[in-house]
Amino acid sequence: MLTYAAFIDELRALVATGKALFGSVSLSESEPFKRWRLETVHLIELIQNQSYQVKCGIQIRRFNIKGFYEPVSDKAKRERFETDLTDTIAELEVLIASFDKFGDPNHKLESVLSSETLTPLMPPEKVTLAWLWQHASWNLWLTVIALAGAILSAGIALGRSALYDEVVVKLQPSKPAASSERK
Repeated sequence: MLTYAAFIDELRALVATGKALFGSVSLSESEPFKRWRLETVHLIELIQNQSYQVKCGIQIRRFNIKGFYEPVSDKAKRERFETDLTDTIAELEVLIASFDKFGDPNHKLESVLSSETLTPLMPPEKVTLAWLWQHASWNLWLTVIALAGAILSAGIALGRSALYDEVVVKLQPSKPAASSERK
C-alpha cells in the first residue's frame, strides 16, 4: 500500500525528472517524456485509489499542439510543451509544499480523538430542552421542526375540508324543537 509520504517522495523525484525535460529536442514525442508522464499519471492514480484528492491536470494536458489546416511552427510547439510542463510541475510542487507544511491531508489526529481523552455522554436524570439543545445534533432539531410544521399544515388542511365540516355537524347535539316542547 502506498502511503502519502511515499507518494510525496516519489513526486519529488518525478519533479526533478520533469525539470530535466526542458530543452528536450523531441518534446512530447521523446521517450523520456512519455515515461515521465506515464509514471506521474500512474502514481497519481495509485494515491487517488486510496481516497486522496490530487489536483493535477497532467491527465488532460496535451503537451503538444497540432494544426488542422496549416502546419504549426516548432516555436509554437515548444511554447505549448514548456507551458504545459511548467504548469504540471508547479502543481506537483504545490502538492509537495502542502505536505511539507501540513502533512498527510487525510491524517486523523488519533491522539486528540483517542478513547482515553473522550468521556462517554451520560444521560441526565431529566431530559430537558436545555439539555437537548446542548447535546442533540442539528439534524434532530431540523427533524422536530419539520415534523411540527407537517402536523400544523395537516391540521389546517383538515380544518378547511368539507369532511371536517360534516363531522362537526354530526357530532353537535341536535336541538329540540323549541315551540312544541315548551307548551
